[in-house]
Amino acid sequence: MKSKIIMTSMVGLAFAMPAFAAPSKTSETFPQNGQMQEDTKYIGQATQTNLHSYEGPVTATANYTDTPYTVTAGNYLPMSSETVAQCTSGNYCPGISGTVNYSTSANQGLTACPNGYGASDLGASEDTQCYRSCNSAYIGSTITSTPGIAHADGMAGNDYYGTGTDTCYPTSCVAGWHLRTGNFLQDTIGRSHNVNSSYAYQNGTGDAGFNQNTYGITQNNEFVVDFGEKGKIHGYAKCSNVEGTNNNGTWTNPTILTNAQIGTEAGRYCYCHLDSYTPAGNDQTMQSLSLPWVFHVDRGGADACASDCAYRCVFSIDETNGSSDRLFAFREAVFGLFDRSGSTCDANVISITWDGADQTDIDANNAGQCTYGGDINTPKKAVHVPGKTFVGWTFDTPSGN
Repeated sequence: MKSKIIMTSMVGLAFAMPAFAAPSKTSETFPQNGQMQEDTKYIGQATQTNLHSYEGPVTATANYTDTPYTVTAGNYLPMSSETVAQCTSGNYCPGISGTVNYSTSANQGLTACPNGYGASDLGASEDTQCYRSCNSAYIGSTITSTPGIAHADGMAGNDYYGTGTDTCYPTSCVAGWHLRTGNFLQDTIGRSHNVNSSYAYQNGTGDAGFNQNTYGITQNNEFVVDFGEKGKIHGYAKCSNVEGTNNNGTWTNPTILTNAQIGTEAGRYCYCHLDSYTPAGNDQTMQSLSLPWVFHVDRGGADACASDCAYRCVFSIDETNGSSDRLFAFREAVFGLFDRSGSTCDANVISITWDGADQTDIDANNAGQCTYGGDINTPKKAVHVPGKTFVGWTFDTPSGN
């Protein structure tokens, strides 16, 4: 009985012992640097040379190196995270040159938007993609400075930091001015030939251009096209890494990009966009356009693009060399993007009834109407009234005023 009890106990111990398995990988050599890898059987390598001991016990120390993380534009490495993430709203992420290591104390590659421009869309890569809402601080100015819109009484859209493309547009106008919607670029300029037009540009490398001083061009890839009596437009070219299409030069459905999508300059793909329009002879009424970027052409390399992208934008929008449908197609593609963000405050046209003047004398001086804030032409002469000396016309004051 006693021996049976002992045997039963041994069987019970056998069942209680855990099961062991061999590592899934084997090696007949020991690592030269001594760093043994996970889940590996080193066959016959338990020697004093490798263990540094004949008797033991011994300790195996875990060794680690920093994991390098690549942070591209529009992304950052969050604090205490091993995963690169998209740039968050209210910040911009220009990317990090080289690699960075894991950090428990800082977000890496994340920069807060400039003071006063505390908003941005996800994935912003430049400070020019930071914005604030267009508000009353920019309303009613008679001299427009970005993002102001002359004679606006209410505004919507966003004001982007620095050279970012503003999307401000008027929703109402001050007294004497009315809101104009619709595509006035197409209406005013359209497909017309402009033999007296002029232009100016500065290329992307800053060492060449045309007419910069005449039109106040100061930045690389900045351009102006002056359509004479039809007004002038202002804009920028950009060489992007984002590939685009111009539909074999027809621009029937070209690649269109926003500020956030086009990325930083350094690519081979030439894009163009307009940011303002100024009526002829009145630089005080510049209007913000805020159009997106339209793909023009693949220049095959970043250097080639930087050297002539601005010129290509100007040439294709200017069109003074005949009736090229191809060039008109690009102009129409750019102008066709004009939407409600291009609403403007236009001066009211006021008709004038001249008492004591013949119609021929009114017409002779184009005195039948005036534009609010503009000039008043009087008739060529007043009707002679016997026994009277004409001393001048006065406008009647409406009753109640």
